[in-house]
Amino acid sequence: MSEPEPPADSVFRTAITIELGLGFVAIFLGWLTGVDVRQWLPEFRVETLLPIAKAIGWGTIAALPMLAVVEVIERIDWEPFRELRALDQMPIVSSLLSLGPAELITISLAAGVGEELLVRGWLMGWMIGPLDQASWLTICAGVVASAVAFGLMHPVTPTYIVLATLIGIYLGGLVIWTGNLLVAIAAHAVYDAVHLLIARHGFKSKPPETE
Repeated sequence: MSEPEPPADSVFRTAITIELGLGFVAIFLGWLTGVDVRQWLPEFRVETLLPIAKAIGWGTIAALPMLAVVEVIERIDWEPFRELRALDQMPIVSSLLSLGPAELITISLAAGVGEELLVRGWLMGWMIGPLDQASWLTICAGVVASAVAFGLMHPVTPTYIVLATLIGIYLGGLVIWTGNLLVAIAAHAVYDAVHLLIARHGFKSKPPETE
């Protein structure tokens, strides 16, 4: 007997609560450890609106390589990748993909903010410290350790964990390269939103299963 799908509105509320909750956890851990999780975020002022818009634009562009990798994976006939393509058969995933585009985009934005504040803003920031005082060894250790933590936060399948870890290294590298966490937040949110919307389209396009 298959597991019943949870109500879509319940999945939406739970996803938003968890993702935004991660942001509050990051702020709390930052307070405990003396790490400003906003250290790599530009201050929101009138004179910073253009740099903020540029960071979001670069983040949007930075999402394209991740989406390209997913597109390649979709075309590889390998069992671990076939398992990833079958994730929409899980009740919670099918409920998620039953949500509307606006809800999926909202969840993606919440994930970009919450997860990046926790993993890159706090954990990586805590391990590396001020960038201008950190050695390359410390920087590499911080990027890799935070990426592994990011991968372990997505324990869907072993292959998914590995892919999420590699994405974590990429996002961490973006923060180090640009010195701007907003670039990683935008890249993360855009990647999630586009990926979910494409998956939703494929899910909705499937013919109904017959008994």
